[in-house]
Amino acid sequence: MLGGEWDFEGQGASFVYWQQGRTVWVGEGHHRANAALEIGQASGDWSYLHRLLEHGTCEPSVPPPANRGRFPTRGWLSRLLTILGW
Repeated sequence: MLGGEWDFEGQGASFVYWQQGRTVWVGEGHHRANAALEIGQASGDWSYLHRLLEHGTCEPSVPPPANRGRFPTRGWLSRLLTILGW
């Protein structure tokens, strides 16, 4: 993404998510979403995440309850919460 080679319009269409208010559930494309989140947290430039959501596929309603959970990131706190089942 940072190299400018990511095709948001073409490859971004395979990003599948559900959204309810400010909560977003990712069905397909977790690594892309994680990269966009890390870029936003490091630089304050959230345009990568906004473009991913803009060109991705937003499914109607909300995901099935079995598919809901915390978004895994590379931080130690996320790994700990995943181990604890949160």
